[in-house]
Amino acid sequence: MPNKIVCRVCTTDGVGEGIWYDKDGNPKNDGLPAVKCYHAPQFAMPYSSDHCGFISVADSLADLMFWFNPTDIRALERMGYFITLFEAENVKQYEYAPGKFNTVAQKKGMVRLGIVKIEDYLKNAQ
Repeated sequence: MPNKIVCRVCTTDGVGEGIWYDKDGNPKNDGLPAVKCYHAPQFAMPYSSDHCGFISVADSLADLMFWFNPTDIRALERMGYFITLFEAENVKQYEYAPGKFNTVAQKKGMVRLGIVKIEDYLKNAQ
């Protein structure tokens, strides 16, 4: 299977710390309590041993906008969380509810390609 380019919102170190989980995969209570502006759908992500070592990603920048709108991303950028592109070796779909899927990538083997500022994305999306 060829490597795939994916994106996620995270900090800029290593694979990056996400919004809902720290670098070790531990829940961060309710995400970023100081940021209530993000519109990512609230859904249960029950523990699954099949997904240990995997993190949530989006297949494209357009798909990422399903989870976060531009206003959300601007607020998250001010807090040190950026749209980040990665090359991933192992990407799969996680069915968190019947017929509802989230894309996940195995952390091991992910290579950071760089960040995309929301303003740059919006200029190119028009």
